Amino acid sequence: MEVILLETIRNTGKLGQIAKVARGYARNYLIPYGKALPATAENRAFFEVQRAQLEQQAQERLAEAQKRAESFANVVLNITVQASPEGKLFGSVKASDIIDLLSKQGLNIKKNEIKLDKPIREIGQYTYELHFHSEVVLTLLVVVQPHQTV
Repeated sequence: MEVILLETIRNTGKLGQIAKVARGYARNYLIPYGKALPATAENRAFFEVQRAQLEQQAQERLAEAQKRAESFANVVLNITVQASPEGKLFGSVKASDIIDLLSKQGLNIKKNEIKLDKPIREIGQYTYELHFHSEVVLTLLVVVQPHQTV
């Protein structure tokens, strides 16, 4: 299915581009969330009329994402958890735990902005991507260390 992208979408295309995507992706995600329009002649004409406004909105969203990313620059998240002597955690560290710890530091992030493939189950250092915008991706270093008993 061909769609006109109303914003830049990672691995799909840029604002204004006509992209060929799977029908389900278009019907279930792109169109309902206002990220694309079906590529009909009527919608193409509508897009050309709205192009300047959409480009300005895209620039504003990009600037906002860059501003948010600046506050996350050089952030290292230290997490202290209970672990076995072998380094296995009693439980796991999930995306929600990372979000809670960041919010305690005054850094707000949504769950869909952090890409955590699987829960952390061992002591160590991990890097994860924070996606604030399709063009603004930042790396977050997470250090998981064992709880020291005295």
